[in-house]
Amino acid sequence: AAAFNHVCHPHTTATYQGAAGVKTIDINKFMTLHKVVAENSNGFVLERTQDSIEQHLAGSHYAITIYSDAPEFKGQMIAQALIALPELDGASNIEGYPIKDEDKKRTAIVQAFGVAPEHVKCGIEALFKAIEEIALKEGRTHIIAKMNAKNEPSERMFKKSKFVQHGDLIQVKGQTYTSLFMQKIIEPTPQFTFGYKPQNSALINS
Repeated sequence: AAAFNHVCHPHTTATYQGAAGVKTIDINKFMTLHKVVAENSNGFVLERTQDSIEQHLAGSHYAITIYSDAPEFKGQMIAQALIALPELDGASNIEGYPIKDEDKKRTAIVQAFGVAPEHVKCGIEALFKAIEEIALKEGRTHIIAKMNAKNEPSERMFKKSKFVQHGDLIQVKGQTYTSLFMQKIIEPTPQFTFGYKPQNSALINS
């Protein structure tokens, strides 16, 4: 356990937008970590296919990958997430989200949130900061995530990052479990970890 007790920062954070071609995501590493997370989730994380991830990126949605900069883990992917922009085509599994049509362009949906089991503390911290960074870059002030209502560890994790329950517990069509939606409303700030400074507050607050 002591081997993982390293300083959490700095991390190298890579963000990707499919259509913009900022970088080419290491899809093999992404899928490898996603599989590990799913296998260690007690059935709460449903494994996605590589095709669905590639479709997500091709639709101008985001993938986030967090790499450790600690010397003993240099280059290791420790956390990941997808961000879907609900008004765009190409996102999967966004049916049933309690988002009004007029709110779609100010909402970011978090999906496939995963952290390597041995890097939970550092990975969660860096991943949530990166999610908020991208949300603000896209002019989004509402971040929403869906989880199995019985997934208490995930619920506690999101609550610790100041998410609150959004709407009622529902069973989304085609799914066998009851869903809990968590939401966080964020405000524009020039002091995000990765240096983004909002240039158009009127847009972000609209």
